[in-house]
Amino acid sequence: GTIFKDRNKDNAYYEFNGIPIKKDGTVNHYFCLCRNVSKLVETEKQLEEETKRAQEAEEFQNSFLKNMSHEIRTPLYTVVGFAELFQGEHDKSDEPVFIDQIKQNSDMLLKLVNNILLLSRIDAKMVEMKTNTIDFPEFFKAKCLMGWTQGVKDGVKTKIENTDEHLSVEIDDNHVGQIIETLCRLASQFTEKGHIVTRYIYHSGMIPMSFKDTGCGMDEERKREIKERNLNT
Repeated sequence: GTIFKDRNKDNAYYEFNGIPIKKDGTVNHYFCLCRNVSKLVETEKQLEEETKRAQEAEEFQNSFLKNMSHEIRTPLYTVVGFAELFQGEHDKSDEPVFIDQIKQNSDMLLKLVNNILLLSRIDAKMVEMKTNTIDFPEFFKAKCLMGWTQGVKDGVKTKIENTDEHLSVEIDDNHVGQIIETLCRLASQFTEKGHIVTRYIYHSGMIPMSFKDTGCGMDEERKREIKERNLNT
């Protein structure tokens, strides 16, 4: 590296090679070659960054598959378990409970599979945005309530905060709705006590949304991994 800059004001790199020229057995002078290797250095740096990103992506995918394997097995085993109860001796009065558990866990499995397919399409850059004009306050409220239908724990209070009676916006309601539902479902799943509060604010053509709860949350290491992945995507 040098203190010199190229025409784009980026650091310039030079390689200097010296070859000793001998005369009568001793070095008489040197033949020297100096060349600009800035493009080569920048290419090597980009290659290192891309390699690092690829390694991080592979680690993330392995972690994701491991977590998804666990998330899928739990409702799947529940469905299989209650289905087997039908085949064994059981009290007829218990059947509505069996059916309810099978429906709930089947719905959870379907949502997990849809999320996995969505993530795959996002990574493959195959997601198409299809916008519709909707009344956002009603849309936001409906999606929050749908996310909470997975089962808010007893004693946990839910609240939706917004100041608009009507707000007409043009968004991809399918994907945005899926995100809202998923965040509310996760909040209800991991909040044992306290509250879950959702809100949005329309400002300068944007709608920042907030999802807060008193659940266990994620550790700092996991937050850092997610943040870095989002920055590199």
